[in-house]
Parts: sequence; structure tokens; C-alpha cells
Amino acid sequence: MRVPAIGDGVVYSASDDGAIYALNAANGEERWHFATGDVTHASPALVGGVLYVPSDDRNVYAIDAATGNELWRFPIDSPTDQSLVVAGGTVYLGTSLGSVYAIGGSEEAGTASALTGEATPAASVPGATFVREFAGGAEPMTGVSGVALDASGKLYVVDPLNDQIRVFSPDGTPVSTWGESGTGPGQLLFHKPDGSFHGDIAFAPDGSLYVGLPFEGRIEHFTPDGAYLDGWGGEDGDDAVLSGDMAGIAVDAEGRVYVADSGNHQVQVFEPDGALIATWDGSTGAATRLARPNDVAIAPDASVYVSDEDNHRVVHFDANGDVINTVGRFGTGPGQLILPWGLAVDAAGNLYVADYDNNRVEVFAPDGAFLTEWGEEGSAPGQFSGPIYLTVNDAGEVFVSDEGNNLIHVFQPTLNASAGATPEATP
Repeated sequence: MRVPAIGDGVVYSASDDGAIYALNAANGEERWHFATGDVTHASPALVGGVLYVPSDDRNVYAIDAATGNELWRFPIDSPTDQSLVVAGGTVYLGTSLGSVYAIGGSEEAGTASALTGEATPAASVPGATFVREFAGGAEPMTGVSGVALDASGKLYVVDPLNDQIRVFSPDGTPVSTWGESGTGPGQLLFHKPDGSFHGDIAFAPDGSLYVGLPFEGRIEHFTPDGAYLDGWGGEDGDDAVLSGDMAGIAVDAEGRVYVADSGNHQVQVFEPDGALIATWDGSTGAATRLARPNDVAIAPDASVYVSDEDNHRVVHFDANGDVINTVGRFGTGPGQLILPWGLAVDAAGNLYVADYDNNRVEVFAPDGAFLTEWGEEGSAPGQFSGPIYLTVNDAGEVFVSDEGNNLIHVFQPTLNASAGATPEATP
């Protein structure tokens, strides 16, 4: 239950639309309102002219109580419905993942920092050179999602709002476009009427292409030029196994298909013909099970990486589905993650992670040691507005799909084991 904060004749109340309202206690007139990024279930706290508000968008906001202006915000690992406690200039709160935060802020500097005993990370070292970007040429892409490279180096991109697959040469020249919108066999549907969109693709060893249709819970199988071969799944069909809330896919050297089934909180493994082999939920060897896995990547040694969105980490499995270790944890520092999405592994076994909410790419060694990072929020070349999927070519170039900027960025990373922070791998 939300309880308003009251001070100096003003009532501060959170609403179901995610806004905070300051109302005159005498007549109910609105003085100001402030919109957070999501609904707020916890009560705000008023201390010293500053209103502290936790939001389900995983941020705590500090708001000037007099004007409604944001002073600073600080990211937390999950939503909270617990009341805040403020003492000595520090905000204390617990989250749904069991974390306890002590957050201190400076009104003058407009910053906040977690007072949890962690060292402040060093400033980021630029970890890559921006090479080029693909926007679609004369027919710009409307949103982008999954990406995959064929054996010749051509890049295949899911163009979700057009329900198509776009194909580009290695230099970004458009080569072809294929796909018919619909829900029948061989048709593609990557978006919903509400504007949400998603989809992923992965090549098999024989050069054919698997396409994940997330809202149908279906996998379809095509030739590289778009001829339909077969498929399986379907949320409402007799063979329904996948949820209608699936995400990334990958194919191993034996042709087995791995699907990050976000809605079922597990990875499902299929034979090339769609026969289910196994389901992995991270319960064998990990302290915490998967919570909305988003993508899968196969390493050269046949081990498997899975991005674990709501746990803000990547889980490393052996080929049998047993957990080896986990990489990353919640945060904004080097080696830390917030809502990780796409994954890729290069020929040396290095892991690339699309750190979605931090608008960057992070790179880890095969043992989980942090190597480097690059990226920041923006729309200039090399900046991100939601990096979601990525892939790596034989030359080590990294292709990153940026769903907010509607394009593909290409980078040449600089891998330097001494460039970052203490390794974030945990047993």
C-alpha cells in the first residue's frame, strides 16, 4: 500500500500511471507532477526538501520537493514495494531480489552513489574503434533486431516492423530482402499492433537459416534466399512447447537449435527437425535459476552462454546443461550489467554482451575476466539507443543491432586484459 508523504502543506502521492503528484493539502490543487519510467508501488519519502521515489523502472529518483525537478537517479537491481528509510542523508531500501541498498546523493553535483562497500570503478577505457554502420540504404530499416553472418560474410538482419529479413554485403550494401508478413507456414511476424517488436535468426552448419518468431512461439527454417523448408512450435498448437514470449536463438556445430524461452524462464534445445532434446533452467549448479533468458551463444568448446536478463548476468553452461559459472552482476561499472540481451563468442572464446540498459558492449575472457567495454547513449556514429543483438566475423569485427537508432554498428574491438576491473565471474 502506498502512503503519501506530507510536508509544508503539500501532499506527495504516487499514482498507477507512474507519476508523482504534489498537491496543495488545503485545496487539492496540483503544484507539479513528475513522471517516472514505470508504476511506483512503494511510498515516497520526504527529507530536507528532497522527495525520494523508487520506481518499477529500477531507479530511485531524488526530486526537488519545491519544483518537481529531478536532482538525480540511481539504478537498482529490481523493483521494490518496500518503504524507504532515510537517515543521515542516506536512503535505505530493499528490493525484490533480496538486495539492500544504501544510496547517498549530492544535490549540487546531481549524482548518486551506492554506499555498499564497493570500490568506485575506474573511468571506462575506450574499447573499440567505430568502423561503419548499416542503415538500409534507400529503404531504411524500421527497427532492427536479430543479426547473423553467413559463411561469405553477408549480414542478415531482422527488420521487425516490416516482417522481413534484410541481407547486406560486408561493406553494408543492400543485397536482398525477403519475407512475407503473416502467421502461416513460411510467413514472418516480428511485431504486435501495440508497436512492440522482436525476432532473431541463426545459421545452421549447412548454411540454412533458422528464424525465431517470438510472439508465436515458433521456429521456422529457410534457405538463405528465403525459401521455406519446415518449422515447429506455435503457442496454441498441439506441439506447443515454446512460450509466446521467446527471444534469441543459436545453432551449434551439430545443428541443434537453442532457444531462449523468456516466458518459461529456460533454454530449450531441439534437434534440427524440431524434436525437443532438453530444457535448461540453471538449477544444476547455480544459486539462482534463470529469470527471463534473452539470448544464447555457442563457444568454440561447445559450451553455451545464456543472457539472464532479470538476474543481470550471463550464465555459462557446459554442453550437458550444467552451470559452469556466471559472468557479471548488476551495476554500471566495468564488468557489470543491467538487462543484458544479445551474446556472441569469437574464435578465441571471448564473450561479447549487449549491455542493453547501460547502452554499451562488454567483453569477457573465456574464464569470465572482464576485458573491455565501449558505447554510450546517443544517436551519433558508435553511440547506442538500445543495443540488442550482436555477432562477430572472422576478422574480429563486432556487428551490433541498435533498435532505437534503427541501424547496425560495426566496431573493431581492442581487447586488453588490463583495461578493466576485477573479474566478475563467480562460481
